[in-house]
Amino acid sequence: MGSKAALPLPADFQVKDVVSLYCALNAAMNQLWAMYVVATFTAGAFAVTATNANSRILLLAGGIGFLAFTIGHEMMVLATLRAIRAAAGDIGRAEERPGGSAASLARLARPPTLLGAVAVHAVIDGCVVAAYLVLIFRVTDW
Repeated sequence: MGSKAALPLPADFQVKDVVSLYCALNAAMNQLWAMYVVATFTAGAFAVTATNANSRILLLAGGIGFLAFTIGHEMMVLATLRAIRAAAGDIGRAEERPGGSAASLARLARPPTLLGAVAVHAVIDGCVVAAYLVLIFRVTDW
């Protein structure tokens, strides 16, 4: 999957099948990001508006829970992106065969970057963690 020396496409390879897979993976990615947005805003709002903001244990538990979620989510995002990249590679190789030259398929054959997803994740995670840390330091003598 990640190797540049990819196996040859089988004779019965159908571009429509890998395009369908690519679309399903894109839908999964959108669902992952939607779930992330909801969880992140919930965690951030909890950190900022917690009625028990004087409880260091409650704030630590919320922060640790968010970090556990975000690490697991990042792993799911990266796995999905790698699968999308593999499907894009297959689409690109199918486009190199005689008769394959649809502009829409050429666009799908451009694999997404992993760096963008990691960078966005890191910035958002940093903001939520900072909100928790501010409250934790505010309620303690640290």
